[in-house]
Amino acid sequence: MTQGLIGGAAAALVSVLVSLPLHSPNDALFNTLFVAIGALLVGLAAGVLWVLLTRGRNPRLRFLLLWALAFAAAIGLAFAMNTQLDRSVSFGVPIAVIIFGIVAASMMLEPYLRPLSSWRVALVAIAAAGALGGALITQGDQESGELSLPPRASAITTTAHDLS
Repeated sequence: MTQGLIGGAAAALVSVLVSLPLHSPNDALFNTLFVAIGALLVGLAAGVLWVLLTRGRNPRLRFLLLWALAFAAAIGLAFAMNTQLDRSVSFGVPIAVIIFGIVAASMMLEPYLRPLSSWRVALVAIAAAGALGGALITQGDQESGELSLPPRASAITTTAHDLS
């Protein structure tokens, strides 16, 4: 289960940063903290699913099949939400691809990452993901509707035409 949480935390770190330039359907609900918490919950679900499936035959294949169904459900939810909240698909699909992809990769690499899969590492990773999500909660497109840098200060230039 710790591998799922670590994978969810890694997915949270990446998806929080990617969510910043995306136009959120609702800044109060779909902010960086929400994205981080969602990624951690997906990681927890993957960890629980992995524990349940390792008791049977061919757990990797069964995990990938069930994970693909969960991913399809997440994409379907984004499309369903798009009927009520504009930009749900353009925001939700890239985030879902990142989160489900990173978590699935971490679960498939579990035998190789086992030395790092302790509760201490999981707690540090969760804290880092939560801290980043919380620290960037006010960043994004809420003020202007666009993610953009502040306008550049115009340089004072003089030309021969300006001097005459």
